[in-house]
Amino acid sequence: MLMLELSCELFHPCVNHSLVEILWLKVCSKTELYFIACVYHPPKPKYDWKVFQNELAAGIDAITHLYPSSIIVVAGDFNQLDTSVFEVDYGLSQLVDSPTNNDNLLDKVFTNRSDLYNAHCFASLLKTKHLAVLVSVQGHNFDAKRLHRSYKATVYDLRSHNIDKLRYF
Repeated sequence: MLMLELSCELFHPCVNHSLVEILWLKVCSKTELYFIACVYHPPKPKYDWKVFQNELAAGIDAITHLYPSSIIVVAGDFNQLDTSVFEVDYGLSQLVDSPTNNDNLLDKVFTNRSDLYNAHCFASLLKTKHLAVLVSVQGHNFDAKRLHRSYKATVYDLRSHNIDKLRYF
């Protein structure tokens, strides 16, 4: 089994607007530097859509300026936001190619290294109208059937009253 040592920390490429939901992570391995943005743009935001677009673009600009050889991944629920600017102006490739909510492609994954990754959509284990999106390494044999196997797991109820009962016994 291949063990990969990673370090991860929050990254703040710019000052975010308080209502915009963008979380940047800086992930370092021995050979690569990754910046991963987890984003959510609500269907009816309380801000102008351009604010979200500008915040994300400012983060991408800062990263490409400071770390030009890094790998950027931007993933999340964009709802009906026009995301073509990230492909046209920033050279990112959108990996998800099938609808993720009814007939709409709302959940997207962008990267500056589309040669490295594939995206696969499948029914989520959570109760949601959205399909789950799994990003895997290019060339990795993805087996959707393997994801739907049943597993038995023991889950302990760790609420405080149960811990107290355990102490008593």
